[in-house]
Amino acid sequence: MTRFFCLTLSIGLLWMQCVFTCVASDLTHIPDKAPQPLPVAMSLSVLDIQGIRENLNIMAATIQLREVWQDPRLAFDPIREGVDRLIYANQDATLFLEQHWNPRLVITNLVNTTGTPEVGVVVQPDGTVTEIRTLDGGFSIHSDYSDFPFDQQSFPIDIASDRYDRTKLMLLYGADEKASSTISRTVDLAQWLLLGLAGNHYTSAGWDGASYEHLSIHLIVRRNTLQYAPQIFLPYLFIMLAPLLILVIRVDDVFQKATMLSGAALATIALQFSVGTSLPEVVLTDNIVSRMFWFAYGFLVVMLLLSITIYNTTLKLLKDKHLLEELRVQLNWIPAALFLVLLAGTILAPMLRRTFS
Repeated sequence: MTRFFCLTLSIGLLWMQCVFTCVASDLTHIPDKAPQPLPVAMSLSVLDIQGIRENLNIMAATIQLREVWQDPRLAFDPIREGVDRLIYANQDATLFLEQHWNPRLVITNLVNTTGTPEVGVVVQPDGTVTEIRTLDGGFSIHSDYSDFPFDQQSFPIDIASDRYDRTKLMLLYGADEKASSTISRTVDLAQWLLLGLAGNHYTSAGWDGASYEHLSIHLIVRRNTLQYAPQIFLPYLFIMLAPLLILVIRVDDVFQKATMLSGAALATIALQFSVGTSLPEVVLTDNIVSRMFWFAYGFLVVMLLLSITIYNTTLKLLKDKHLLEELRVQLNWIPAALFLVLLAGTILAPMLRRTFS
């Protein structure tokens, strides 16, 4: 009888231990009574931008990420508790997130962080949880240089859960979330004009074959084109004056013409190298600047060929001197006019497209 009583007591204690363990660990599991997939409202504030380094594809910024979801198990009576909400900050917030279920969201394009992120958690009486994270970090970005330097770029902050697929978790970015997503007025970038924030969803396949939802909140910016006038456009204009002067100034010495054209070619190469050093993809992409360099090389080759043939007075290409003189007169303006028309069309096309789009 005593042995039976001890066995019954042991089983009872073991059962109670299992019950308490399950109850204690239940808060770390996704809420059973919550809708499936569980909606998590997202919003983002850009507090500061330290710099955008396109040559490294990095944006250094300070952001504040807010996640809101509802967990009925955390509901409480504000009258009995004596507070209208529960607030946890820093270490207390981190401990709360370790002991309670949360979406476990990560920023997939976060390259590095500076310092320790600040974390805060607010729990409302109905079980609504708001997690606020503030961090300094570098974010991976990629620029589209097809309309450079009249381009508009979109730099993302890509958010996803590293544990729950789209059947269990849904990221919301509706009208309320868009209204809560802001750019601080203190953010000022000399090279960019800040236009606002925009979000879009997409899915990706995880290592387990499941489909995971991503929310990408983009910082929309427009490039300040005038900054490139002293860096690219004015040097380019002065370089191109050399072949144009050959057409205007009567220079009979072929060697002197070739020297001027060679100097212009070397200066063009140096300018292209300078642009490629700071923004490598600019010279590798089909855009205004890369076309300008191709036009320059083509114009210099044409002028060099004309200088050693038509404009070379020592060569007798045609028996009729009057025809040769007329040909020289016509070629004084045709190559230059064609070059200027192509150059102007290349520069004006993206400007007109952006104006009327």
